[in-house]
Order: sequence, then C-alpha cells, then structure tokens
Amino acid sequence: MKKTLFGAALAACLSAGMVMGTFAGEMTAEEVFQNYIETSGTVEQVSSHVDAKIDAQLSVPDAQMTLGGNGSMEMDVAAVLDPLTMKAVGTMSGQMMDQGGEANMEMYMVPDEDGSLKMYVGVDMGEGMEYGVSTIEPEVMEQIKGMMGNADMFADLPISFELADGTVEVNGTECYELVSTLGIEDIINIVNAAVEKAGDVIPEGTMPDEETMAMVTSLLGGLKLNVEMDVDAESYLPIRLYMDMAGSDWVTLGAMIGGMMGLTNEDGSLMSISLDVNDLYLEYLYDYSTPVTVEIPQEVIDSATDMGSAADLAGSAAEMVGEVESEF
Repeated sequence: MKKTLFGAALAACLSAGMVMGTFAGEMTAEEVFQNYIETSGTVEQVSSHVDAKIDAQLSVPDAQMTLGGNGSMEMDVAAVLDPLTMKAVGTMSGQMMDQGGEANMEMYMVPDEDGSLKMYVGVDMGEGMEYGVSTIEPEVMEQIKGMMGNADMFADLPISFELADGTVEVNGTECYELVSTLGIEDIINIVNAAVEKAGDVIPEGTMPDEETMAMVTSLLGGLKLNVEMDVDAESYLPIRLYMDMAGSDWVTLGAMIGGMMGLTNEDGSLMSISLDVNDLYLEYLYDYSTPVTVEIPQEVIDSATDMGSAADLAGSAAEMVGEVESEF
C-alpha cells in the first residue's frame, strides 16, 4: 500500500512540475505559444497551487440505486530546477456511499551527495504521518530535470490552441488565453508523443499496450478535455492552467461501470444506467517571484522507511497497470 501511495505521489508531483503589453488581437495563438516555449526555458524556480475536484452520481432506476461520490485535492508545490529540489504539501478528501475520509500528504525531493535524489513522502490517513524514502538514480534525475520547466518537449506535441478574444486578468496579471478541446484520441496521441519524448523517465511496461489503448479509445469516445492556459502578456510565462471535462458524453462509461458492477436484468441485459458528472476540474496557479527554499525536518529523515529505488517503484506501478488491464 505504501508503494502505491509513493508511486502516486511521484507521478502527481512530476505531472505538476512538467506543465509550466500587446492586445490579444495583435497576436496569434502560434506566436503566443512559441513565446511561451522560449521563455519557459529561463525559469529557475516556480511555485504552484493545485486545486482539483470531482462530483459525480451514478443512478440505476431499475435497481432503485443511486451512488454519489465526490473528492477534492489541494496541493502547494515549490521547485528549484538546479539543483533539482522540490517540496509539496497537500490534502485529499473524498466521500462515496456515506463513507469518506481525508488524507494529508508531504513530499520532499532533495539532491544527495552521490548525484542521486532522495525523495521523502509522508501520508497521514488519520492515524499520524508515516514517511517513506526512496532514491532516484542520477541518470533518471537528469532526465526528470530536463523535462521539468522545459517547454521545448511540448513544442511538437499534437495539440493546437486557439487564442481567445481580448485578454484575461489572473491575480492582477494581464494574460493571453489559449484554449483547446481534446477528444480521447487526441489525448492518447498526446500521451504517446509525450512518452516517446520522455524516454527512459517512464519505464517500459508502465504504459498500456496498443490493444488496451484501442479499447480505451472505444469505451471513452464521448469524453472531452477542455484546456485553458493563461499566459502572462509581458513575460509569456504560464500563470494559470485549467482543465475540465464539460460537454462530455458519459453514457458509455456509465454502462461500463454498470457492467463491472454486475448491474444486469434477469435476461442478462444491462440495466438502464445514468452517470452524471456535476463537476470535474484541475487547476494550477503559478508563482515565479516567491523565493523557494526546501528544508527537510529532521524527524522526517529519522522516521522514514526505506522504500528502495525509483526502479522498484516503477516496477510496482507496472504491476498495478497489469492488474487493471487484466480486469478487462
């Protein structure tokens, strides 16, 4: 269980770290995005506040059943790119079928004397914080460092933006607003391209195979991901990234969930199922001016359980993916 939480924390933090005076009508989306690519390479440190929420309900009238669930996450992440150092503190909570809970998380990533990274992760699910420590090998650390804050890796990804009319103000900063709506095939193409660019950072076997991806494309064909990136009109650094799934068709996914739960009639046909997603979003707010310092409390170092290397954790993640695939 600890390895699962540890791997999830690493993925969440890496995902958070990898996304980093003229009137809008005078610029094109391509020009704004290219300026963003060029400017992001100069970033030495960044802080971000991450906010996410889901609120959904599954209704099965034939079984007189209604299952509601919601969850939320807030996390503050701060990173220095050279030497790669990071701190993240967050809270996750959720509720389903009158059962719920809250978990607090801490993560510290600091360079070690031998060129590797030490990553400490603590999780508190109501019984006190328990810490684990893992080592990220020097070669993997260099690849991660090359990805974080390096917008060049996004330059050739199969995604196109449109530039909204006018500018928007985010925390007092005038911004260009880049928007895009992606279907499930677009998302898979982007993921595949990003994995290829990431190289060995994502170990072999972690990602689903082509057959599984084709099945996912078929099952989730009605989903849409709406992306909004607000870019500072002067510095061209991203100030806000917002994603939601408004406008998605959840019928097929609802039927799939119903099938997995065995919600069938006496003749074997699937019961009428309605999946309503009332809210589902992920938001990042970025700050480049606040100095970033990361200090690991001594009690964290003293109490952390050794979780092995990043390769060990990646192996556990691959096993998890295999287990999920076998369910289908």
